[in-house]
Amino acid sequence: MACCDCLDLSTVSEELIASRLDLAAELVWMYSGRRFGLCDIQVRPCSRRCMPAPAFPGPPTPMPFMSGGNWFNASCGCPSRDACSCGPMSEICLPGPVAAINWVSINGQVLDADQYRVDGYKWLVRTDRGQWPPCQFMDSAIDEDGSFVVDYARGTPVPAGGAWAAGIMACELLKDCIGDRTCRLPRNIAHVNRQGVTVDFVAAATAQNHYKTGIEEIDLWLNAVNPDELRSHSDVWSPDLCANPRRTTWPR
Repeated sequence: MACCDCLDLSTVSEELIASRLDLAAELVWMYSGRRFGLCDIQVRPCSRRCMPAPAFPGPPTPMPFMSGGNWFNASCGCPSRDACSCGPMSEICLPGPVAAINWVSINGQVLDADQYRVDGYKWLVRTDRGQWPPCQFMDSAIDEDGSFVVDYARGTPVPAGGAWAAGIMACELLKDCIGDRTCRLPRNIAHVNRQGVTVDFVAAATAQNHYKTGIEEIDLWLNAVNPDELRSHSDVWSPDLCANPRRTTWPR
């Protein structure tokens, strides 16, 4: 903790340091609009029919294509959404933004990283001329035949300024805990109790500044990344967005 080089932490337990780091990260994350941070998730994609709307009234026209010597009707991922593609592309839509693909498994076999790429922070595209499975057995285990699993990091990485601000906040929380008189926690924070994960604030009318942290360095960064004090990032809903695939929550 470079921000706390001036403190003697030799007598402070690792558990207390870890708890203050967690609390500081949570506070800075909330103040910055809950925009930054990565979460590793596993999804089990499932193809859905997504024929383009016909140019004229009437039933949709099938869009056949050939792959491996066999004819198929178009479904999600084939042919390409991009009219500039000279041939069909196999792609699936992942709820994004996709920061990194950890691994992709088909029938229990992990694919090489050079067999796919990510476009637009959400489209997982096959690059080896293979096809993503159009369906799978949802009750199969990850390492069994019939399974199709994508494990990836979703979100926006924490910028250097965010880590710096969280470090300063953690340092001040530690000072408050050990009774250091140089603690700069503002007057509008009346009490901090990590054991109960409780932070008590006085009335907003008595706040000393815009973000109520009272620490200039932190507020400098917060005003730059979240000047309108948004509680969370904005979302846009559209029927044209990809459907959420089935997500494995437990067990992993």
